[in-house]
Amino acid sequence: MNNSKNAGKITSTTKQPLISKFFRSTSNNQGSQIQNTNNKNNNDGKISVVIHDDNSSDELGPIISNISTQRIQKNKEDTGTIKKTNFSSFKYSEKEPNTKTILKECNEKETPVRKRRKLAKSVSPGIESNDITDTPSSKSDSTKKLVKNGKKSTSELTPFDKQFKELKLQHMDKILAVQVGYKYKFFAQDAVLVSQLLHNMLVPGKLTLDDSNPQDKLHKKFAYCSIPDNRLHIHLQKLIHYNLKIGIVEQVESSAIRKTEGTTGGTSSSQVFERKLTSVITKATYFINGDTTYYNKNDSARSKYENTIWALNIINNTGKPSLINMISIELTSGMIVYDEFEDDPLHNYLETRLKHLHPVEIILNEEKETMSEGIKNWILKIMNNDTKFYKVKINSESEHSIEELLLNLSAKRDISKDKTTLLFEENKNYRETFQILYTYLETFNLQKILKLFNNYKEFKEHQNYMILPGNVLQGLDIFENSTNPDIEKGTLLWVMDHTRTPYGFRKLKGWIAKPLTNITDINCRLDAIDCIKDEVSNIFYESLNKTIKESGDLLRILNRINYGNTSRKEVYFFLKNIVKLVDLFRLHSNYLEEQVYAKKGGRICEKSALLVEILSQCDSILNNSKVPQFLSMINAGAVMDKNIETQTSQFFNLNNYDNSEPILSRQRDIEDVKNDLHEELLKIRKILKRPALNFKDEIDYLIEVRNTQVKNLPPDWVKISNTKTISRFRTPEVRKLVETLKYKKELLIQINKKEYKDFLARINEEEYDSLYRLIDYLATYDCVLSLAATSTSMTNSTRPKFIKDSKQYINIKNGRNPIIESLRITNYVPNDIKLSSDSEKIMIITGPNMGGKSSYIRQVALLIIMAQIGCYIPADFCELSIFDSIFIRIGAQDDLLRGNSTFQIEMLDVLQILENFTERSLLLLDEVGRGTGTIDGMSISYAILRFFLELEDKCPIVLYITHYPLLIDNKTVAHDSSCNDRSGKLVGVYHMGYIEQKIDGEDWPTVVFLYRLKKGLANNSYGLNVAKLAHIDKSIINRAHEISTGLKDNFKAEQELLYTKKMLSLLISNKEKTFQEKITELLNNF
Repeated sequence: MNNSKNAGKITSTTKQPLISKFFRSTSNNQGSQIQNTNNKNNNDGKISVVIHDDNSSDELGPIISNISTQRIQKNKEDTGTIKKTNFSSFKYSEKEPNTKTILKECNEKETPVRKRRKLAKSVSPGIESNDITDTPSSKSDSTKKLVKNGKKSTSELTPFDKQFKELKLQHMDKILAVQVGYKYKFFAQDAVLVSQLLHNMLVPGKLTLDDSNPQDKLHKKFAYCSIPDNRLHIHLQKLIHYNLKIGIVEQVESSAIRKTEGTTGGTSSSQVFERKLTSVITKATYFINGDTTYYNKNDSARSKYENTIWALNIINNTGKPSLINMISIELTSGMIVYDEFEDDPLHNYLETRLKHLHPVEIILNEEKETMSEGIKNWILKIMNNDTKFYKVKINSESEHSIEELLLNLSAKRDISKDKTTLLFEENKNYRETFQILYTYLETFNLQKILKLFNNYKEFKEHQNYMILPGNVLQGLDIFENSTNPDIEKGTLLWVMDHTRTPYGFRKLKGWIAKPLTNITDINCRLDAIDCIKDEVSNIFYESLNKTIKESGDLLRILNRINYGNTSRKEVYFFLKNIVKLVDLFRLHSNYLEEQVYAKKGGRICEKSALLVEILSQCDSILNNSKVPQFLSMINAGAVMDKNIETQTSQFFNLNNYDNSEPILSRQRDIEDVKNDLHEELLKIRKILKRPALNFKDEIDYLIEVRNTQVKNLPPDWVKISNTKTISRFRTPEVRKLVETLKYKKELLIQINKKEYKDFLARINEEEYDSLYRLIDYLATYDCVLSLAATSTSMTNSTRPKFIKDSKQYINIKNGRNPIIESLRITNYVPNDIKLSSDSEKIMIITGPNMGGKSSYIRQVALLIIMAQIGCYIPADFCELSIFDSIFIRIGAQDDLLRGNSTFQIEMLDVLQILENFTERSLLLLDEVGRGTGTIDGMSISYAILRFFLELEDKCPIVLYITHYPLLIDNKTVAHDSSCNDRSGKLVGVYHMGYIEQKIDGEDWPTVVFLYRLKKGLANNSYGLNVAKLAHIDKSIINRAHEISTGLKDNFKAEQELLYTKKMLSLLISNKEKTFQEKITELLNNF
């Protein structure tokens, strides 16, 4: 692993307080400062420790913020007693506090008073007010006591702490977890932060690397906190939740090798074992680089894709839209997506890619700051603060490796005739983005994944998929619940997810994000669903379903094998699960031959071509797989042993492992030493005249002698331990042989580690491609099972029928919203829709507020998406043509981050729709023009409707909600003199049904919602009824009714309409411009 400085400097760009500045000098009053607020003007005995950071950059990651100010009060009756501080209210925030300060305190555990008194004399944040000072001249009680006792304060570090300091100075952007025996320790300010996040004890010591805190000179060691090594993975998951970057420092030198060979470490501290940074872990890389032997596979499967990394390259052009070049990599699946596009004023294109790919980390070029803080804050808002920004400095020394990689990809392209990676060679923007990503992955030793040629895909591959922009995914609750983004319940993904495997779940998400536009492909999925429903009780499918469900995340482990990061237990169970599949397909080979592959008489072959392809490809891959041979090389007993040394040294079954000689050689060396020990035992028996004497055990090789016989032993025997009756000794020769034995065992472990790495490399080289294809087919099978489960779980579901006619058509009877139905909401009212090119293509929907208009148009869109995914839908009947895209304009909100008003956002969204729709699009427009005055809003709505009417045959399907009844007046849209007869027939006017009820004591009618779509116009929006539902005072509503009635009586509809038409005449006055150009100009002016 390349962890040198040349691997590329990585720093965080999210503006937050900089913890790493604590390690720097404060001589110029910048960086870290520790202030004592208990000054002369404050005699209340209260203090607070405040850590300032004057630097706006961030190299470490998100830091604790929004911690409520707390103080440690001294008890005047007992100065040794400190009240326990309360950290229950602190919140870990992604945003930088305005004051750029962090309140640091120790969360003391309940300890005896005398222990707390002792701790109070040492330097530790929040322990004793007199110990924390502003200036070197001031002295704490601890300092005065040292001087009184004649002791001098010293800043001389212990050898181990010197070693830590050297490591930390090389990795200031990381929290270092240092292996010390059976624990991992965090030191100095790393320890302060970790102790607060994990709520464990902070042992006092130095807080800074350069003694910038005056009290540091009282200590020879750094402050630290620790965690057990066997629970490292648990605590790492907690720390990466806060977007911290963790560096794992492990001991790479053993005591046996050190004694025999002497130290060979590069550290200047020769008295300590050599330690190196062995891995770096972030939120995105944990499930690849971390030890996930004990992880919960269900949590991993359902997590929000916290392993996608973006490399982003923004090219700003003066007077032109910015060009955005991106490469995205999902570490778990190995999928690499690239794209280049021009940004738009609302960043809709960028939002679409963010919502589809959900990056956890975005990497930028440190040398080219092209992304503004406004864009970063906007991305954080879009991603619910789940995304972290990092900067990398492109390493020139990596250029050769990148060239080699591109040449390797080019060679594969020459064979496959795929032009994907040609972009990385010829497009300088892609090349720079590729360098950014390579440099970043190199820090984690994950750059190997970029060699997987078949994993590269372009985001713009829309020829076979429906386009779903980011606001569609959000507005229709496809992946995120608009009410609560942190839960999947209430989303289309939640409705359709019945997958059994994590890799199937990830593929299903891709299917939902990209519905199909090819009728043949859609029907293949629907045929597979029908076949699964018929064969559900077949023993083969039951066994296959159970096997893949119990297999865990095969794709994740396969990629961990590719990276060389998987544990021995993981690789064993991975191979074992593949062998289970091999055995399963062999066991049912007759069924597969007769019913699946046979073209004549085979039930599956006649029903589903997709299932035949899946099963036949899986069978072929498994029959030719070398996985059974690899599994036979593993010693299963050693894998399941709880002793890590046994797992390592006995991992291979040497009877089957084809490169066993190096291991056998080390084992023979160990046996030779054991024989020498046995020879020495024979000599000891003669000396003690005890023929049956044996060593106490074969670990320490001790000789037990009764205490009464000790005086008769040779003087050079070394006493190791004793009890009341016996003493234990080693002879000089045994002592040498025991050290030799330890050394030989360590060499055995080292050769086993080397062979294990080679073993993983062989699996990767010989089986990766075929196993990747196998898992992809299994994922497809899992998705088909999920669609089948979705189809059967709905009441009265129907198989959608698709027409190949080029004309747009949709006919759904008694359709129901799949999300609402899955939430088990009772009394849900189904509705029909029928639109076509031959009749109505534009549906204008009116009706009372809260009458179900928005829910209706969302329902139509969701049903079309489900149908084109290849799933049954909740309806009595469905027939439709293929839609190539869906665009929506729903909701009203401003965007303060970009300085855009509600109406401006509304108009920009409409402009994006007008620029991108096709005649095969579905458009959902909800109350366009609501963000401005009545006249302006009505004018815009009228102009947009008229624009679509003039398209005639090229007009898309439009569902248009409005509260402007004049738009549907006989004198406007449908019978406008400028529109021909054909245009008038394109419009259908509908409303959501309701019943008026008069209640005694109320001047205005109460509305009962029917939620049923009906033909015709609703003349009232019944806003007062909504006010009643919101429990507004009745007197206020009655007064509002009086005012409303008066306004209606005085309203001159004809004059209002005339004024509106005069404004619209501006749109048709200039005949040199097309109508679309006039619309665009009008929208831009707004």
